[in-house]
Amino acid sequence: MKDKPNVLFIWNKDIRHPDAGGGTIEFFAIMKSLAAKGFDVTQVSGGFSGSKSSEKIEGVSIVRMGKLFTMPFLLWKAQLTHHFLDNFDVIVEGLGYVSLLLPFITRKPVLVVCQHLPKEIFSIEGPHVLGKPLGYVLPPIARFVESAIFPVVYKRVPIFTFSESTKEDLVETGFPRENVLLFRNALAGMTMRNDPLISGNAVPNAAILKRSTPTIVCIGRLRKYKGVQDLIKAMPKIKQEFPRVTLYIVGKGEYEPQLKRLSHSLDLDENIVFSGFVDVSEKFDLISSSNLLVMPSYREGFA
Repeated sequence: MKDKPNVLFIWNKDIRHPDAGGGTIEFFAIMKSLAAKGFDVTQVSGGFSGSKSSEKIEGVSIVRMGKLFTMPFLLWKAQLTHHFLDNFDVIVEGLGYVSLLLPFITRKPVLVVCQHLPKEIFSIEGPHVLGKPLGYVLPPIARFVESAIFPVVYKRVPIFTFSESTKEDLVETGFPRENVLLFRNALAGMTMRNDPLISGNAVPNAAILKRSTPTIVCIGRLRKYKGVQDLIKAMPKIKQEFPRVTLYIVGKGEYEPQLKRLSHSLDLDENIVFSGFVDVSEKFDLISSSNLLVMPSYREGFA
């Protein structure tokens, strides 16, 4: 008999994915911690260009199926044809843009981890990512599934989240309050400071210099729902009051070209620095030396 369970984590991106964000880093930190304690840990995620179909990273077995949006369908197929999920004792699903509706297809114990519900992100990102007509047709359907289907399918499943705001979102959406469990992030900070796998993905950028002029910093993936475009649109008014103000936008993402065009159109080339990825120590130095840290995202799992 096994001393510790064989745990499957399902999350759309793994730690090597080029678009891996804070949620993926946190998820990997949890998996790596369990693997270090002797658990047999596997993650199923979507693949990306040049990715291996499987590999082991710091004790965590990564299995990649298809791409981000095809992974759920391939996992369903693997379960229906080969009973893939039955190989594990416990299944942990990351509830996000796409749910697998696991209680329909397995009797294994299922736990859910939810960073935050997408809600309006569907309509913000849909047209940009999917184009016409899908970008306008699918978001209302996704919102309906999120609000009407998810709470019914997962009504007996424990849901773990990291913030009071997300807990209240889940309860308001229809998930039973007694099933929504709050626990605080406690791993990612240590991991990001010390883990060469994560900090090694960063590219030090010598363009970031400490200045005596007013400085604003914004850190995150450059996606439309992160709201960086709103911060850029506010910069002309800020510039009127503080002509030498500098905004450092730290991070990369698919929305970067649009943000750069917006910055140029507002004549802000001298006031905005797109820093890309920076190493962890440089990021903390930048935050501590800035006058203001701005998080303009439309939705995050904060508070």
